[in-house]
Amino acid sequence: MSGEENAVFRRIAWQLLPFLAICQLFAFLDRGNVGFAALTMRGDLAMSATAYGLGAGIFFVGYFLCEVPSNLMLLRFGPRRWIARILITWGLISAATAIAWDAWSFLGLRFLLGLAEGGFFPGILFFLSQWFPSAWRARMVSLLLVAIPLSSVVGALLAGWLLGLNGLLGLHGWQWLFIIEGLPCCVLGLVLFLRLPASIKEAQFLSPAQRQLARAVLDADQATRSKVSATGFRDMLRQPRVWAMAFVFFCVSMTNGSVNFFAPQIIKQAGFSNMTVGLLAAIPYSVGVLAVLVWGWHSDRHNERRWHVVIPLVVAAIGIAITAASETITIQIAGLTFAGLGMFSVLAILWTLPGEFLVGAAAAGGIAVINSIGNLGGFAGPVVVGVLKDITGSFSGGLLIDAVVLLVATGVVLTITRPAFSTR
Repeated sequence: MSGEENAVFRRIAWQLLPFLAICQLFAFLDRGNVGFAALTMRGDLAMSATAYGLGAGIFFVGYFLCEVPSNLMLLRFGPRRWIARILITWGLISAATAIAWDAWSFLGLRFLLGLAEGGFFPGILFFLSQWFPSAWRARMVSLLLVAIPLSSVVGALLAGWLLGLNGLLGLHGWQWLFIIEGLPCCVLGLVLFLRLPASIKEAQFLSPAQRQLARAVLDADQATRSKVSATGFRDMLRQPRVWAMAFVFFCVSMTNGSVNFFAPQIIKQAGFSNMTVGLLAAIPYSVGVLAVLVWGWHSDRHNERRWHVVIPLVVAAIGIAITAASETITIQIAGLTFAGLGMFSVLAILWTLPGEFLVGAAAAGGIAVINSIGNLGGFAGPVVVGVLKDITGSFSGGLLIDAVVLLVATGVVLTITRPAFSTR
């Protein structure tokens, strides 16, 4: 690409990515804050580890049910209106989790939260695919996904303070956590509705010449990819790589869910205060922030995807295994840090792959299928860890299963990225 073309897409990135990344940050903050709320909520609501794991994970069942329909509705109503609706709805339900009074009400609210948020992430990915050519995808997805580990850093640092509000206005600390972290999404939804341009032709921050140049680059990029891509929804469903990628993302989500929802409790076993647990839990995610950015940039620079997915998966598996095998808190945090390094590095690169063989309606539907099925791993992981914790008294069994699952995913990636496979 020429210097002038790169300058135009840099301008687009500065206009869109910061705000979208903030929305993404709150998405993962609101789905993952139960990990810290559980430090006191489980006792207040008399929940077992199994019940908590089910409630934490059932979010992804609701998410799964709404993912594909939501992305198809986005095509009908446009990204501005539909994504704004998603933000406002999930903000209200996340804040409403503060009224949970027992395990069943907690489970129901988490299910509704998944229904509300379903379609947000694939919708954003599809939206970005309409603004950036393939040569820019890994960097843009990296900037978006950096919000995932950053949300955990922010959540970890806020958790100690919010839990410390226990008793204020007669509310528990975990209730304040849900309220204060949920309601800002409603404001973000209103801002997005009023400010987000739906397409390049509506981008007033570009001159007419810049809009024309960007549109020409995108049209040429799509024409090139259409020669080797699925373009229709039914064609997408016949693509083996779609289902293989859904399985790989399932494995990553399974491990991510286990770590997000149980890492605070693993660290708490060492006897730390809630504030210290928050600070220590932020370490793996702080490393993840840098990993997402550096690894995405490195992948784009070398125009290589296969090994940029495989290497992080192996690193994450080793980190999880270290955490499971040790009872020393220092080694466990080191293992969690390696796991975070791998899991967050892989995400940005993984999400560039669908754009290599899907365009148009197939891209919207395919991204939603991969994300919806894959996110069911976020249900499986916490449930497996919670059940085995109640049975064995240890988190190790569930974590070891996660490590094995990641290695299986590595084998699948090596298979679907072979040139012979991609031509089938």
